[in-house]
Amino acid sequence: MWDTLLGSDRGAEGVGADEESFRLTHPFSPAFMDTLVHVSSAHQRNRTGMKLMGQLLADHRAELRLADLIPVGDLYPLITAGGDKPFTHSLKVVFEAADKLYRTKLRPYLTA
Repeated sequence: MWDTLLGSDRGAEGVGADEESFRLTHPFSPAFMDTLVHVSSAHQRNRTGMKLMGQLLADHRAELRLADLIPVGDLYPLITAGGDKPFTHSLKVVFEAADKLYRTKLRPYLTA
């Protein structure tokens, strides 16, 4: 699990962060930060990574405790609720397909 949080479990494509990077990005993991950079680069600039991080911190302020991590999956509701659309048509198609898969197959399975 540690390798996943550091983003080093994906080989050459992974972040490959170390413990110091993890400490500096807490309560976000290096893997979260890597995901955030990729998601932000595909969406309109009005929803920058910093705005998404700020929103997540605000949303979790009542229950977030020292040593807690904000899960990567918490990005998804923010992205879909924000009304952001990917820059290119091909990204829009992929995003809509992924959203449909999540809503119709994955979410019902996870909540069953």
